[in-house]
Amino acid sequence: MAITTLATILLTLPLGVGASSDKRFVLGLDGTLSGSSGTASWTSAGAISDTGTASSAFTVLGQKGNCFSIVGSFTEHIAGSNCFTNNPDDPRGIFDGRFTITSGTGRYSGLAGSGTITGEDDTLANTFTSIYDGHVTPEH
Repeated sequence: MAITTLATILLTLPLGVGASSDKRFVLGLDGTLSGSSGTASWTSAGAISDTGTASSAFTVLGQKGNCFSIVGSFTEHIAGSNCFTNNPDDPRGIFDGRFTITSGTGRYSGLAGSGTITGEDDTLANTFTSIYDGHVTPEH
């Protein structure tokens, strides 16, 4: 459930570049969780080459077995699942999902993009790490 923050944390980030064609970027996020919100630092390379901080809130939509389904939106929309093992001594989960950039601000205005999210969270330590791998293009 905690990894849902890693996915929605990027929602508060303004993403974009001034390029004229589809460009790949990879963004890494490391953060901490507190209830249904989180804070993180991030760094990216490729079409978006930058660093910064982010904060977010998240919503868990449901649970199937050891997996939690989540969605969120702000400047992007995310959807995915966070799965845990059956071992009560293992507080870590794996998040797999997709993201779509729906808007940006400042130097990142006028962009669209999408890609995949893969991450790991630790519910006892209240930490998470994730990788966003995708492409951005200017909106028309």
